[in-house]
This record gives sequence, structure tokens and C-alpha cells, in this order.
Amino acid sequence: MREDNTPVLEWIMGGAGALIFAVLVGFTAWCAVMGGDGPPIVAAQVQEVIDTAHGHIVKIEVQNTGDTTAADATLIAALRVGGEIVETHTLTFDYLPRHSSRRGGFVFARDPRDGQLIVVGDGYVDP
Repeated sequence: MREDNTPVLEWIMGGAGALIFAVLVGFTAWCAVMGGDGPPIVAAQVQEVIDTAHGHIVKIEVQNTGDTTAADATLIAALRVGGEIVETHTLTFDYLPRHSSRRGGFVFARDPRDGQLIVVGDGYVDP
């Protein structure tokens, strides 16, 4: 019969690795079972307007505060001047995970500060 010459440190590291693996598997299973099933909640906020030689960039941050991921999340930005919509643009985010945010921008020919800028979510796809 052969004696076991495995160093104690190797046993400790093996046990720590097994424990970390078990915790990660358990956490993943818990997230799968306990994760919410509510819809994505997509909202956008204007961060700033930047003037360029080719127009006015409206930088936005879009957030998904919902419990599920949104794919192809589409936003519409409309510029209203004197009660009339004078310019509209759309922006699509390919992938917007739950409880996350992304940044993007609309490019307007007219200065959006000269009117009322409205940014709304238009739709999304369940991935």
C-alpha cells in the first residue's frame, strides 16, 4: 500500500476551490429560480447637448430597471417647437440587461435647446 504524500497546502487549496465552485453553482441556481419575471422597464435621461459642425448631439443614458433583459430597445426623440413636432429620431440599443444602463446619442439638425425635447421608449423584444 502507498503512502499519501500530498502536501497539506494542496488539500487546503483544493478544498477552497471546491467551496468556491459550490458557492458559484448555488448562486447561479438561486438567481435562476428567484430572478424576477417582470417586464423590462426602460427609461432615458438626457445627459447633455453638444454642438458640432454637423448638428447637435443629444447624449442620453438609458436604464433598464426591470427584472428582465430587453433586446432591440428602441427610443424616440422628438423636438417640439411652438407646439409642433419639427424633428424626430430613433435610437436602438441591441441589448439592455436587467438593472443596467447604456449611453448613446441622437443627432439633431436643429438645436434641441430651442424647444421641448421629448425622449420616450418605443418598444423592445424579449431575447
